Amino acid sequence: MRAILYISTLIFTMLWVNLSAFSQEGKIVGTVKDAESGQPIPFVNISIKDSPGGTASDLDGKFSMSVTPGLKTLIFSAINYDKTSKIVEVKAGATVQVNITLLQTAKQLDVMVVSSSKYETKQQELTSSVEVIKPTLIENKNVTSIDKAIEQTPGVAIIDNEPQIRGGSGFSSGLGSRVMVLVDDIPMMRGDAGRPVWGFIPIENVEQIEVLKGASSVLYGSSALNGAINVRTAYAKEKPITKVTLMSGVYSRPENADQRDFLYGPTDSIKPYRKKGLPFFSGLSAMHARKVDNFDFVVAGNLFWDESYIGPENRKIVNPPYTPLADYDALISQKNRGKYEKRARVNFSTRIRNKKVEGLMYGLNGNFMYQEEAQTYFWLNDSSGMYNAFPGSLINFKNLMFYLDPFLIYNSKSGDKHSLRGRYFRSDGKTDRQQNTQSDLYYVDYQYQRLFKKLNFNLITGLTAIYTNSRGEIFIGTPDGSNKSHQLNASLYTQIEKKFFKRLTIQGGARFEYFEINGEYSGKPVFRAGTNLMITEGTYMRASIGQGYRFPSIGERYIITSVGGFGFYPNPDLKPETSWTTEIGFKQMFRIKNFVGFVDLVGFYQKFDNFVEFYAGLWGDPPPPPNQFDIGQRLGFKFVNTGKARVYGAEITVAGTGKIAKNVELQVLAGYTYSKPQSLSRDKVVGSYISNPNTGAEYELTYNNSTAGDTSKGLLKYRIEHLAKFDAEIVLGSFTSKAGRIFNGLSIGGSIRYYSGMRNIDQFFVDYDNPGGFGTGIVNYSKQNNGRFTSNALIFDARIGYELRKHFRFGIIMNNILNKAYTLRPMTPEAPRATSLQVVYKI
Repeated sequence: MRAILYISTLIFTMLWVNLSAFSQEGKIVGTVKDAESGQPIPFVNISIKDSPGGTASDLDGKFSMSVTPGLKTLIFSAINYDKTSKIVEVKAGATVQVNITLLQTAKQLDVMVVSSSKYETKQQELTSSVEVIKPTLIENKNVTSIDKAIEQTPGVAIIDNEPQIRGGSGFSSGLGSRVMVLVDDIPMMRGDAGRPVWGFIPIENVEQIEVLKGASSVLYGSSALNGAINVRTAYAKEKPITKVTLMSGVYSRPENADQRDFLYGPTDSIKPYRKKGLPFFSGLSAMHARKVDNFDFVVAGNLFWDESYIGPENRKIVNPPYTPLADYDALISQKNRGKYEKRARVNFSTRIRNKKVEGLMYGLNGNFMYQEEAQTYFWLNDSSGMYNAFPGSLINFKNLMFYLDPFLIYNSKSGDKHSLRGRYFRSDGKTDRQQNTQSDLYYVDYQYQRLFKKLNFNLITGLTAIYTNSRGEIFIGTPDGSNKSHQLNASLYTQIEKKFFKRLTIQGGARFEYFEINGEYSGKPVFRAGTNLMITEGTYMRASIGQGYRFPSIGERYIITSVGGFGFYPNPDLKPETSWTTEIGFKQMFRIKNFVGFVDLVGFYQKFDNFVEFYAGLWGDPPPPPNQFDIGQRLGFKFVNTGKARVYGAEITVAGTGKIAKNVELQVLAGYTYSKPQSLSRDKVVGSYISNPNTGAEYELTYNNSTAGDTSKGLLKYRIEHLAKFDAEIVLGSFTSKAGRIFNGLSIGGSIRYYSGMRNIDQFFVDYDNPGGFGTGIVNYSKQNNGRFTSNALIFDARIGYELRKHFRFGIIMNNILNKAYTLRPMTPEAPRATSLQVVYKI
């Protein structure tokens, strides 16, 4: 608690405002608006010709500046708008009203990004790799949760709900993450498990999603070891907006006839199955945004019901793993309906622009969700049971979670920006397998920014504190056996950026991270630096290097539970992992008539120390005689430090948008990523367990003797080496026939995704894949896939949309058109063909 008080004192001590002012002889006030839409334009630079200084418009497009009397030439400039000037005469003691409109420039691909530098910067001028997903792609693909939208990003794969960027992460069963997920710059990770909850993120009100690749710990803290995903929500615009989306769809039956009983199971089932028929999914979302005087608000909600494509547990298995058949029924879930999800979510955001203090804003954002779901971790087998849950691996959850985010932002006339943000995040999860958890997370961040316009120099500095209280039936692996844990993460960070000659940007930053978990302390500084050079107009080169530091989550250290007949074991001695990463990139902008885009090439290298991996083995203590050799009571997973590792590779991204013919617009996003994740400590002993209970002999576990597949080059387990994405959409504008207008707009789109198969997994799954063991069929599946433990998957999606009279939009979306049975994580199938109908109403 002393650390919290200390951080809080520093935060409020640094929250100062320059109140000095000086008198002037005349004043210019006014508003800047878009010439076409009439919307106010924020952050317009307003200067006086041949005079120093200037100002900028606020969020409402308003500006005010004091000047000496005389004729003045005002210059208005903003990104994506033509520069405009206006001559006015200012008299002593008088106020001149100047209202002006700006015309948008010819269409450019100037995507503005905040995540990489904490303030708005053009994507091509960044010092690191950032991909941006716009809300049109989210809506047109009928995405039901944020992870499905992120899946379209080049270099990113969502595997079993875990985000992987450029092969930096593997399988960890939902505990810990090397990718920080944020909503409006605030971490959206469960305090105890250290992982995102995708369905909790408000997808119905997204401004854009920014995916930052590479070590981002300097900017966002511990979990951003491999990158960060920042979901930016939208505030109300000048005109009110109401949008309602209704969708419904079904999963097709698998192509393999032997797998089609997954809906209702074989005749020897011992539990009732859900009714016959294709499993469906449906959802309803609504959003309303409005400005009322100086008060902005957004209210949104979402209902979602997914029967899923994973059927119930059944007893179509010769011999459960080391479990007497008489005890087998106890493994079957009492609510045995297979995997599913039901959720209801309501969120809001508010913003008040203070009338008395110019530049002062404050508000409260919130999000509430109730969710019921069932998760399963492994299939029954690789043939007829691919779409059925392995006995004991199906867990039913009831989750209640919410957060409240108060904030205060002050932008002074002198260019100072102060922001104070907070969050209280409550997560309460109940299960049918004595795995209940509760966590309370408290977050506070103070940040100061200053842009020195004359020097082209930007300064950012701040303080962050995150405190977590956790209570969980599965987190009892603490040294004292308590189910309660607490964790404090406090950090001080700063970043500077300087531009030279309007072509060269140099950026540097540092962060000191302090951790305390259940009385154990740790701390470390991390640094980053980067540069971006505009070689010619539209040609950019960049280079960056950064350090990362990740402290293990409460779940990684203290988990104790059992799923599907095998256990999860604690490691309270698990140490923090560190890394450094570097990349060199080249971005070329191009224009073909009215179509603009870019090609981006990058090479990357990341090296880890004390690398944390999820290892399978006989971690449990031998049971007492005469069952001391019953390894079924010892099989399981544990997080361990594996020594040194590295990931290197290359990536190419192509994106473009614009008109290719009259009334025809094309949008393209494509990319290919090659990554080589390798262990550099293949002979390091990462743990040991008793192999002979009678003699006490121990077996020492290393990478070489615990990895199934090709270990000759040290390839890390559960990694995808080749990843390719392509998405394109053609939008046809309004056409008029002799009988009148036929339609307002038609869009046709499609995507292609390629995932190379995983070559290495835990040796445990191969050794015990037999009738008397785990019996999943993974060995046979690997033989059928050329030695890969997951599929070499090429997946095709398609969509078509039709806009009717501007307010209605209808869409038909089909994912996995060829109905391919494939896996991205061993023994976990992905969805078969999913076909859905979407209706969007917007006013």
